[in-house]
Amino acid sequence: VTFGWDLLAAALDNNTSTLAFNTVSNFNTNDSMWFNFEDLGALTLDQIDVSAHASITTGGNNLVLDSSTGKLYYDVDGTGTGAAAIQIGLISGSGLHGGFDISIGASDVTITSIG
Repeated sequence: VTFGWDLLAAALDNNTSTLAFNTVSNFNTNDSMWFNFEDLGALTLDQIDVSAHASITTGGNNLVLDSSTGKLYYDVDGTGTGAAAIQIGLISGSGLHGGFDISIGASDVTITSIG
């Protein structure tokens, strides 16, 4: 599953006509989600929270996947209180019930379910 920089940028303008949202109903073990941050700036591992009951309000997290609900959020400022976090996806499937491998490139993030 690919989340391009344009999807993430559209989440930031708060315009309901351009707001992008992906539903993934078959995210299984060994599947990956790839996020392109090419025009938005790279993230560090500390800015990503992928866990059961991950919170968008604790601050410091720009990309959040709550594996208990499948809700995927992007928060441009990562504060949890400034610019609102926007739900950009709803993920379901057996891949949410195991562990995750997160790899970070110069302008991208890949989250892989490792069961």
